[in-house]
Amino acid sequence: MIFVNVMISFALVNVCIAEADRYTTEVFKANLHLKQAEAQLPAVIKDVVLGKYMTRDISLMLTSPDTEKEIDTKYDKLVYQIFLQDMITYTTDIDVITVLDEDMKSQLENSNLSDLGDARRKLISEAVKDLIRSEISGEFSEKFKDFINVCRLLSVFKGIEYTSFVYFAEFNNQTNGQCIIEDLDNNAFYYKKFGSEIWEMDDKGNQRHLLSDQVNSN
Repeated sequence: MIFVNVMISFALVNVCIAEADRYTTEVFKANLHLKQAEAQLPAVIKDVVLGKYMTRDISLMLTSPDTEKEIDTKYDKLVYQIFLQDMITYTTDIDVITVLDEDMKSQLENSNLSDLGDARRKLISEAVKDLIRSEISGEFSEKFKDFINVCRLLSVFKGIEYTSFVYFAEFNNQTNGQCIIEDLDNNAFYYKKFGSEIWEMDDKGNQRHLLSDQVNSN
């Protein structure tokens, strides 16, 4: 009986390792796909943000695939890496990477989830700033006419800035005209639109930083 229990435990450990390895592989493949689509990343981010995803889904896809926190999502977190790859193909017509060549396999063997998360944020960082700058200039005024969509876009920006997992971004009648963004490290961020300007606010409703300055700084 003890032998059977040990064998079952060993099998479960192997299953967990296999699942972890598969997830790391999908994160790696998504990073390669993003790299191939680098010139079109603002468009990819736009389509993800405007898609029917929850804020926590967007975080798994764009800013925090390496989170070690337990996240309550509709699907297994691996699925969101596949969703991202599908979105890249939808937006750019660049095919999903289905087979890793020997060089890719070697890169994967020398990768860990933390490094892949850093690489994901580095890929997304400038692209999300480019997209925000375009939104501020009015280039996507029709797509982002609802401030909730701007709020979701800003959740990507703050998730990268603070290397944190953003799970909540909301703008409605109960938020006092503010976009409220919250992460799992108990940080809260507030943005509000004044005419054509968007400002980050403090928790007392005072203007702190002009968004256009934030996305133009290094």
